[in-house]
Amino acid sequence: MNYLAHLYLAKPTADSHFGNLLGDFGGQRQVTHLPTTVKSALDNHYLVDKFTDTHPLVKEAKQLFSAKRRRLQVWQLMWCLIIFLLRIGSSLITNH
Repeated sequence: MNYLAHLYLAKPTADSHFGNLLGDFGGQRQVTHLPTTVKSALDNHYLVDKFTDTHPLVKEAKQLFSAKRRRLQVWQLMWCLIIFLLRIGSSLITNH
């Protein structure tokens, strides 16, 4: 679900796109053979995840969900963040 967000926050290169997506597929298992550019992008993936998961606004937003819906809270929040990024991205493209 958060692939779009990771691609949006990646550098505009194939290695960066690959590394930023690799983090969602257990990318830390065997990284010794990967190019430095892919490793850097993988590090970026985990930094983005850590920043998002520990951000006070995200923690606060998680409390808005009922106990029955807490299991889905991460997905719902991720969709909200993706929509936000898409709107920012489209406004940047439109304004240039």
